[in-house]
Amino acid sequence: MMKAKNGLILLVIIASIAMMSFRCNVQHDIASFTYKGVVVEGYDPAIHAPSPEFASSVEQKKVLLNRAEVKMLKKSIRLFVDHDLGHLLRLTNKFVIVNCPYSFADKPQSTIYLDREKIKPHITLGNDWDYKLMQFGFHPDYHIKGDPEFSNLFRIMLHELGHLVEYKKLQFSWRGQFVANELNRDFVQISWDERQNWKDRESILERVHNITNEEELLDFFRWFKEESSFFSIYSGTGMNEDFAEAFLYYYLRKHFDFSLDLVYKDQVVMEDLQKINYSREKKLRFIEAVMEE
Repeated sequence: MMKAKNGLILLVIIASIAMMSFRCNVQHDIASFTYKGVVVEGYDPAIHAPSPEFASSVEQKKVLLNRAEVKMLKKSIRLFVDHDLGHLLRLTNKFVIVNCPYSFADKPQSTIYLDREKIKPHITLGNDWDYKLMQFGFHPDYHIKGDPEFSNLFRIMLHELGHLVEYKKLQFSWRGQFVANELNRDFVQISWDERQNWKDRESILERVHNITNEEELLDFFRWFKEESSFFSIYSGTGMNEDFAEAFLYYYLRKHFDFSLDLVYKDQVVMEDLQKINYSREKKLRFIEAVMEE
């Protein structure tokens, strides 16, 4: 009888500890926080209403942020503040964490929605390049490495802030179509051909698709480094993305002396893929002038 009683007591103690642990874990999940003056919220369908173009892709469920996610978000915000980029964060009203296939800047609302899956400490900016290139059959022994390496979350935040600049200062259409005006034409004409209905002058995505072997891969990156006006492969998907990517790398190069290297089995085979040439220099000067206004 005593053994049974002791066993029951032990069972109650274990259950109590488990309940306390559960409560502690629940307490670590929060709906929102403010850090360095920046508001971050988990998505709540009762509060947040993304513009219709985006709303259908957002999972309509509440998002609570766990301790690891909060730590990662604060780390990225601190990078802005510690490197004199805190003023850029004032471009947005808040960051909202969503379950969505992609992050996006809801330009009319000045709100940036961040895909929750991207808030991972092990996903770097270089990893993001690898992921995009693998979609084109990128050679598995090659990868892209940042120097210094940054979290992909920080890259996304800077990129999406660039979208707000192109909308607020350059009057790009917020839906993604290009509307030429005297504010943005100088930037767009560097890489996009007005005579061919604003076609990418370099056909960069077609070049990547046509890579079939290792030598063609290396030839592509030699060309990209020396001759391309773009700062990434993704830049070639549209004029809005071209500006947001140039905006991103303008700040990474200026404030962090950042560069991208092509690596083969952990050995660097090509340094500084975004070497500043005539066309890239024009884009960087354009962004500098816009941001100094």
